[in-house]
Amino acid sequence: MAFFDKTINTPEAIERKEKEYMELISNKESAKKLWLELHEYFSNSNPRNDFVFYNSYWRWYTDLTWSGLNDVSQEDFVNIVIARQLPMATLLGFDVFKKIIWYLNFVCPEAREMESLFYKAREALLNSESAIGQRQNKEITMSDIIKEITLIENRGEDAMEAAELNMKLSEMIIPEEKYMSAYYADLEPEEIIAKLKYVINFFLGMNPSDVWSFVEVSLFPREYGEKAPWEIESEEIKEPVEKVGEKILLKTAEPIMSAEKTASVSKEAEIKKEIEIKDEKKIENIIEETKPIKPSTKEIKRMILERFPADADGQMENIEGVLAMLESFADEYEDAKIKEMYYFDETEGKFKWNV
Repeated sequence: MAFFDKTINTPEAIERKEKEYMELISNKESAKKLWLELHEYFSNSNPRNDFVFYNSYWRWYTDLTWSGLNDVSQEDFVNIVIARQLPMATLLGFDVFKKIIWYLNFVCPEAREMESLFYKAREALLNSESAIGQRQNKEITMSDIIKEITLIENRGEDAMEAAELNMKLSEMIIPEEKYMSAYYADLEPEEIIAKLKYVINFFLGMNPSDVWSFVEVSLFPREYGEKAPWEIESEEIKEPVEKVGEKILLKTAEPIMSAEKTASVSKEAEIKKEIEIKDEKKIENIIEETKPIKPSTKEIKRMILERFPADADGQMENIEGVLAMLESFADEYEDAKIKEMYYFDETEGKFKWNV
């Protein structure tokens, strides 16, 4: 029986379908079949119709796509993942920027291939007609979001106007339906906007010829005396890189029309950080480390299901590994309840999810 029946239009219907969805993704084989079914529909549909099933099938399709991102073809990465799914993936709590960096590294063994893929993805994003919803009877597209982000970043020091634009942007992206909050990550609106701006600014401000070096420094930061971008608290990309001779130049990736700022880091035994401003004065770059954001219980379950396969009956094959991973999450986020997510039901004589 097909999962996609197109009749879902009420909170009750979404809740029933959500239970069916969770059961299907608990098994690796059924999860793959489900993704293929949803992919067949959305890859052939008009991007302007994405919002029709935004809170249901589009949400589940995005969830499955990003859960297995490294298995996605380069064509789908460009036309689906980047051009259409960034807002939803951010709402679902995925570490969007980090997963994109890992994907580029995974599928592109050579610099030229990565440059080409990045360029195609950026062009697809800039020209995206994907609609994420309607506000006041007006269709909201990815292009609208990019315009707002660029406008916000170019406002400079006008904090009041930037705050107003951020509010407008959150109204565009975050679903109006209050009951849907249970299905999305437990993030404040400003966090959602900051994360989305972060990755979009990466595509708007990064030169394709710089992306190979940036990915290298991002994934192996200790070799360059750096921190990975996702270890740094910032609303802007601070560390795109460009190799020049024996040096690595770090450049601030900013939206279109922003003033260019550059920084250089010498590749020596003791690496010294310098930021070059227009007047050639050098200042110290001080950035606080980001505190880890606690994922939702559904996100934790999803990460576990990605790592540990289930048998044909939906039972986890490596129970010890699952319990150990839950304990690790509980310690990291100081929440003992996380350990209770997967428990042994004495009545039924088997382990069950408490999610």
